[in-house]
Amino acid sequence: MIRRIAVVDRWRLDPRAAWTRQPVQEWHHFIVFFAGGTLLVNLSREVRVDGEIFGRAIVLVHGHDDAWSQDLVSSPDPEFSPDGLYARIAGHQLDIDDEGWSLRTATRDRSVAATLRFTPEAPPLVARNREVGPDGNLHWVMYPAATVSGVVRAGGETYTLDRAAGYHDHNWGHFAWGDDFGWEWGIVSPSGEAATTVVCSALTNRTRSRTAIQQLFLWSGGAHVWTARGAEIVRQAGGRWSTLRVPRLPAVLSLATPCSASVPPRELEFTAVDGPRRVDVEVTLGARSQILIPDDHDPLAVVVLNECIGTARVRHTLHGHLQHDGESPCVFEVLEGTGRAR
Repeated sequence: MIRRIAVVDRWRLDPRAAWTRQPVQEWHHFIVFFAGGTLLVNLSREVRVDGEIFGRAIVLVHGHDDAWSQDLVSSPDPEFSPDGLYARIAGHQLDIDDEGWSLRTATRDRSVAATLRFTPEAPPLVARNREVGPDGNLHWVMYPAATVSGVVRAGGETYTLDRAAGYHDHNWGHFAWGDDFGWEWGIVSPSGEAATTVVCSALTNRTRSRTAIQQLFLWSGGAHVWTARGAEIVRQAGGRWSTLRVPRLPAVLSLATPCSASVPPRELEFTAVDGPRRVDVEVTLGARSQILIPDDHDPLAVVVLNECIGTARVRHTLHGHLQHDGESPCVFEVLEGTGRAR
């Protein structure tokens, strides 16, 4: 199934269903952990309730010097091939085939540019019809471990990548930004001889005061070996950021939204136990950026997407025997709808 990407992970290009007033949302999300920092690229397609189609490209790079380079651009005329294997959004290009994904991306000021090839190292996980909000749904395909080759130019330097650690997911469904949902999601990049990889995921309400679904996924040796759910997971959060001011996009919404609109925890701890297996994850986040999304229900409100960069220590034991204990880079994402423009 790893090599059936063109079938499993093509753009769905769903039209807006006649029986719902919900917009169609779809996006491909890519992450690369490389010598110069962490690169995040998100290409999305939205079909609004009036049938209008928009594309959006987001590029974020966090360097080891703690500097952010970022760009967000929307396009009223994105290009998609009928088979869902090609997309071009405001100059950003994605080609999908059975072996992987080819991505070309750059910020408008050319401070960041990348030509990359993603190749999966583990079969995908697929989830369908997750409920979001009162009458929305979300489907996803996740490739937790990918190798990345190519070139990244960022921070005035050029980096040649050869099997760098990468991640990809693809999400689509019917919902409106501002519906009563949020999420907390994170990827801990592979580490150790078994390339141990962890993804933490939770669907919540808009204010993140109630959790509907919580899961922790574990991969070892290129195989998905465990999914912990619900009561099997204990989550603790704490820590304070040294400042509330963070880089934000787009600038026009940044001016109208207080920096205190959404402040995620800086430290997270997850303990997952099921019989003989236990996984402990200690996350320390060191930097964050925010994407501000207009609320579809309230012209004076926004939905805040926090993209957080840090490190995580993962300890995995089975029948009391240590399977893995290591630290690696991570990306955590927190979405909540508490931000309100003034």
